[in-house]
Amino acid sequence: MFQLFPYWQGSFDGARPFLSGLENERVIAALQHGLISNAELRLLLHLIRSPDSPFFKVPSLPYHSLISILSKIPSDKDSKVFWSSNLRDMLYEITHTAVTALVAKIDGNLFYDWTSLMTQVVRTAMDCQGVSNSVD
Repeated sequence: MFQLFPYWQGSFDGARPFLSGLENERVIAALQHGLISNAELRLLLHLIRSPDSPFFKVPSLPYHSLISILSKIPSDKDSKVFWSSNLRDMLYEITHTAVTALVAKIDGNLFYDWTSLMTQVVRTAMDCQGVSNSVD
């Protein structure tokens, strides 16, 4: 989980983030930073919006990263303290942008299976508690 959420200041128990056993300063830092930073999400959004970016050779990579993030956002009630409504809104914006970009790719490129990728993004977003349920 640390590979997916590298800036998380706490620990993980399997897929669940937790803070027990941490010093007070680390607990405060973990709660302030959350699971994933806005900078990380803005970078992912930029990569989706900039398909010709020289930072990756596989054009589907940002979409697979989004799928991975959406599928691993903890959904249990106790973990909701680690992600905010701002995170939820940003994930929604990234998902919406990704689907819009994939629709354009489907219309313009028949040589890559963008339709399957779009289906994966939409299904994962619909199953993601971080996007579909209110955290306020």
